[in-house]
Parts: sequence; C-alpha cells; structure tokens
Amino acid sequence: MTRKRLAAAVEVDAALFAPQLLDEAETFLAQAERLARDRATYRTSIRAASHACLRADEAFAKASAARRVVVVRLERLLYELEGLLDMAASRGARSTDADELFRLRARYEAVRAIDNVLTATEQASALKPQLLAFERRFRGGEHRN
Repeated sequence: MTRKRLAAAVEVDAALFAPQLLDEAETFLAQAERLARDRATYRTSIRAASHACLRADEAFAKASAARRVVVVRLERLLYELEGLLDMAASRGARSTDADELFRLRARYEAVRAIDNVLTATEQASALKPQLLAFERRFRGGEHRN
C-alpha cells in the first residue's frame, strides 16, 4: 500500500513540488522494510510504514496542488500565445512575414509538445515577449518593420 502511495506521489511530480516529503516517505519505507525482516521489530516496522504512508499522502497533496497551479498557468500562456499568432496572421503576417510566422508557430507547437510542465511553462514564458513584439508590428492593419 505504501509503495502505491509513493508511486502516486511520484506521478504528480512530488520530486519537483514536494521533495522533502517524498524523501521522508522513501526513508520511512526503507526503514519499515528493513525492520520487517526481523520479527522482533515487526510492530516498529508497521509504525515506520504508517509514517511513510502519511508522508507519501502529504507529498501527493502538496505536489498535486502545486502542479495544478503550474498547469493552469501553462494553459493560460498557451492560449495567449495562440491568440497572438492568430492575430498576427489575420492582420497580415501570413502574407508579408510568412516565414517568421511559420517559425514562431513551430516554436509554439514545440512548447505544446513538452511533457514537463515546468519546462513547458518556462519555454512559453520565454516565447511570449517575442510573439508580443511580432504581433505588435501588425496592429492597426499596417505592417511595420
């Protein structure tokens, strides 16, 4: 049961968002497994396993909440980036700066393909100022270099 709870914590990136709690859970689990081999310390091993479960559950809860905040931020950034690309395209970038629009859209798609939410958020944040500057060139219906 404790291993499953640890696995669940790892799945929600507890190593990134709750590393201390995850480490404590793993330490308690290792202690419980070591103690379980000796019948004289079996009850102590159960207590250690219980502590491991508690820490794994805390790591899961903390990591889940922190990860959700990052995921929501990433979703918002991706929505904004797509909007900037679409606005620039509709205001003339498609015909006058098609190559740059293509490159920026390819970078946007590459960010969307990143599995790690922290890395994707970092990359999306880095791309946003470039897209803002690109889209700004097409405001007012006039293309300016």
